Amino acid sequence: MADLEGAEYFFNLTSSQDLSAGPFDYTTALDTDFKFLSVTISGSQAFSQDVTVSLDAGAGSDYDSVLGKKTVTDKTDVNFSCCDCKFKAGDEIRIQVTNTGTPATTVYMKFIAEQQ
Repeated sequence: MADLEGAEYFFNLTSSQDLSAGPFDYTTALDTDFKFLSVTISGSQAFSQDVTVSLDAGAGSDYDSVLGKKTVTDKTDVNFSCCDCKFKAGDEIRIQVTNTGTPATTVYMKFIAEQQ
């Protein structure tokens, strides 16, 4: 068996949603300490929606916070990254994309984090 001491473990989570059917709303379930590295939202075509990345704190709703929010206008990709965003087991990241219906598109989410 390989020696894994000091090895880094990465989470690469993906999900998608057809926005004509409803908004995109995804919450991680990592259950370990982690460092949030990035979230990328890609559309099957250019889209105009609000994208929000927020902390759902394990310590309770008093500690929830918005990590980033962007109004995307006629773009196919949006990225959120964080250089020093470290979280504890029980903390989760929530990613949301509105669905104004203009245009109807499918969005694809990619979340990357490093286990701490």
